[in-house]
Order: sequence, then structure tokens, then C-alpha cells
Amino acid sequence: MYQFIFALIGAPQLKIRLLADNEQQARSRFTNGDSLLLVGRINQNPLKNNRTLAENHALFVSAAQGGANV
Repeated sequence: MYQFIFALIGAPQLKIRLLADNEQQARSRFTNGDSLLLVGRINQNPLKNNRTLAENHALFVSAAQGGANV
């Protein structure tokens, strides 16, 4: 499931957000007759959207690589 964001061609400041499995399905849900411009698609699966790191490791640079010991 995705969140599709569209802008109306006649009123670009107006954005429409629709939930659908694909772009064609999202467009078919908006039946006002206006032309839509696809602005973006957001994945609604929370497991795929989790971009946090499990661990935070310190950065070490060895003297052999030309860096100072930190």
C-alpha cells in the first residue's frame, strides 16, 4: 500500500493524497475529471520505512592510515 500525492493541473497549490496499491488505482479513486500530476509516492509499510540504526559504533582511525588516534 502506498500514499500517492497528486497536484491538480488547474490548481497546483492544491495537493491530494490517496492510499492505493498502484498509481492507476489511485487515479481512478479521484473521479472529478481534473488532470492530476503525480508529485510523489510514499511507502506505507512501517517495516520498510524504519531507517533507524540498531547500534552506534564509534569511529576509529588508525595511525597507519595517516590519521590521528581518536
